[in-house]
Amino acid sequence: MAHVTLLVPFDPIGKLNPSNASELPLRLAYLAATTRALGHRVTVIDGVGEGFGHRWDHGEGFHLHGLAIPALVARVPEGTDVVGVSMMFSQTWPPVRALLRALRRRLPRARIVVGGEGVTGIADLVVRDGEVDAVVTGEGEEPWTFLLAALEAGEGIDGIPNVVTPGHAVDRARRIVTRRSEIRGLDELPFPDWSDIPLSAYWGDRKGHGPRSETRYLPTVASRGCPYKCRFCTAPGTWGNQRYRSVQNVLAELGEYSARHDVSYFIFHDLSMTNHIRWFEAFVDGLNAQGPRIHWNVPAGVRASRLSLDLLRRAKASGLNHLQIAPETGSPAVLEWIDKKLSLDTVFETVRNAKQAGLPVSAYIIVGHPVETLDDFVLTLRFLSELARLGVDEIAVSAFTALPGSPHFEQMKKEGRIEFSDAFFSTLAQGDLSFQVSNSPYFDGREVQAMRLQALAWFYARAFTARKGDLFRMLARVVTDDQQTKLDRVLRYELLSVIRGFAPILSRASFGVLAQVALRYLAGRDGEARRAAL
Repeated sequence: MAHVTLLVPFDPIGKLNPSNASELPLRLAYLAATTRALGHRVTVIDGVGEGFGHRWDHGEGFHLHGLAIPALVARVPEGTDVVGVSMMFSQTWPPVRALLRALRRRLPRARIVVGGEGVTGIADLVVRDGEVDAVVTGEGEEPWTFLLAALEAGEGIDGIPNVVTPGHAVDRARRIVTRRSEIRGLDELPFPDWSDIPLSAYWGDRKGHGPRSETRYLPTVASRGCPYKCRFCTAPGTWGNQRYRSVQNVLAELGEYSARHDVSYFIFHDLSMTNHIRWFEAFVDGLNAQGPRIHWNVPAGVRASRLSLDLLRRAKASGLNHLQIAPETGSPAVLEWIDKKLSLDTVFETVRNAKQAGLPVSAYIIVGHPVETLDDFVLTLRFLSELARLGVDEIAVSAFTALPGSPHFEQMKKEGRIEFSDAFFSTLAQGDLSFQVSNSPYFDGREVQAMRLQALAWFYARAFTARKGDLFRMLARVVTDDQQTKLDRVLRYELLSVIRGFAPILSRASFGVLAQVALRYLAGRDGEARRAAL
């Protein structure tokens, strides 16, 4: 059997990005379990966990968290036959490229394979410039298994579904296998192996993705894939159609890790657990019937439809402590362009039900869509006003980004509007409040930045005006570190980043957008009053 080293390097982290927190590497735990189940000798290197708290720069615009490149390379044992490197975020490609080249110099005879969601959309670039033997795209466990089997048997690896290879020596053009395979028997996969991950480093940080009601937690997934094809999302090209594990399989994992690691809080990284409503009901009822007694949430968001009051009450009783919804915009025209297939009325209904069930609610919004006009942005502000009135506790606002692998990125690439460079990859760090790159023909980067900050300020001004007691309750939670929302965590640990990040709201560009918005907003309200009078 082969000696396989699995490596997750550094995470990107913006200088003024209070919402960006490093998470336990679920992908590494899954690959470790899969590789060990095949009988291989495995070395696990979690570059973030082993270098937790170390932040460093790699070139202009790349701010990273975890071990630096020399320390990562030094940890790879001599005699490693295969090195598997996981890259989650496309924006880290330039430093990951440097890491791959350093690994090649250190281990010239080893097979180097890179995979992950971050490379799936740029596989041709990675296989050309990264000095690697293969790139695994999409879901990794099945092609990784086939690839290891071929390498062990001394066979070629061209032609394995989801595996991109450099091509033959005579033909320097890349060889890409376009047939996409999806893992169907999810219950057959081994549970993630956390034995070599420094869990305590993450647990001591108290800054995981989403509110943290307990110190000890683990991430997991109950499903893979998504049936929708939103233009901004990488899921269509990475995961394919949605498939669920059985409820029994998920409950068994929660029970095993509750006992083994004394964990009572689980973060589900599903793209949306509620698409299959009968499955979701069975999961909630299973937790209520047999345990384990846990808290859980889905910080990536759920689809805000078909979530009845009764179901949300049962979900809260099962341990759900926070509901994240992702409407993305308040403009029906933008929703149609996104191909979201969502009615805003269902969002309002879900919020009402969640608040009546006693759940904190967060909403995710994107501004700067390529088709979003100022009128569309005003509609989003009106939408946020209604969310504030209904009791939504917090929002997150991002800017539209042409993420590699997303439908919009592929369209731009086809039209020749994408030029790969290190500067391009630095623009993908759109979580950073200190700068903004525009993908809109209507607004430049500074204006998109202003729209983002104004949407945040608008919502919280409306929310705290409508519910004055909420502000004081939130401040009390921040002081006691009783995290019920993401905002509680951000204000507790990243207050200075928030203050510095909001400085551009006082810029000339921001006041220009604000003046235009005020005129459109007031004109729209006058129009509504006239229509009501008629």
